[in-house]
Amino acid sequence: MTEGKRLLFIGLGFYDYDSAICDRLRSMGYVVDYVKTVPSSGIVHKLLKKLRLNSLLCHKIDEFVNRGIAGASVNNDIVFVIKGENLSAGHLSHLKKSNPHARFILYLWDNLNKIANKDVLLPCFDKILSFDRLDCIKYENFEFRPLFYLRKGEPYHAHRYDLSFIGEDRPGRYKFLKKISSIIPKDKVVYFRLKSSVLRTVLDKVTGKRLCNNLRLPYDEFCRITGESAAVLDIVEENQSGLTMRTIESLALGKHLYTTNDEICYTPYISPSSYTVLDVDNPRLQLGKKGGQDDDFYRYFCLGQFLLDILK
Repeated sequence: MTEGKRLLFIGLGFYDYDSAICDRLRSMGYVVDYVKTVPSSGIVHKLLKKLRLNSLLCHKIDEFVNRGIAGASVNNDIVFVIKGENLSAGHLSHLKKSNPHARFILYLWDNLNKIANKDVLLPCFDKILSFDRLDCIKYENFEFRPLFYLRKGEPYHAHRYDLSFIGEDRPGRYKFLKKISSIIPKDKVVYFRLKSSVLRTVLDKVTGKRLCNNLRLPYDEFCRITGESAAVLDIVEENQSGLTMRTIESLALGKHLYTTNDEICYTPYISPSSYTVLDVDNPRLQLGKKGGQDDDFYRYFCLGQFLLDILK
């Protein structure tokens, strides 16, 4: 029974995913309090990052987390944390003392090697799940649970783009995107948007590539462009194997996925005909393939089932 159970959710504030999680938890009967551990990237935050003033930036983030946790509800039945990268030993100690009978659950929305505070983080949790299958093989107390989608759809018969890519600039992505651009037939219409620095965006436009943009794309705009695409390109980050939210949402929207991440082959309930794994060094792109999933995909990857699996 979940009705009336008190749950403290500590999230990332990423797009509107946290608010969707809170809404769904409340619809399941939980009394939810929410704390964000990643501050919005305001002018001060961006300036400190740009100037590489890491110690001052870390201090600002620590102050932000302190305020959130100090104002959070106490004596919860469950403390549910996503990633928790900015939680210190002091934060975790405070949470344990103010929620002495709570079950602590951690969901890792990133590769464990990218989480600098993992040594203080992991021992504090009763249950740990990860979106990364390889981490779950390496750490036997981890449970594998892929991410979820918020929007679903059917394959579009009419589309504006033959292929789209929207993502952050990560090592290797720009190079691979240029490689893909060079092998796409001239009669195909594509939408490529790599969120990058101002400098790289300017240089990219000067060279005529026009793959980069220094402005973040709103989530609704991502969904619109993905919906208007026959297929979506996914370029996995180095040293990461978990399927991203955008990957799962592209599949849920009925798109064919061209991906460099062969871990998709080991993820349950995804139709094998809905994706093509590309060779990073020698990609071969045959556009025009169909997407689409069966009912099992939508049942397993919906937000409600995601939360049931985590909190059970």
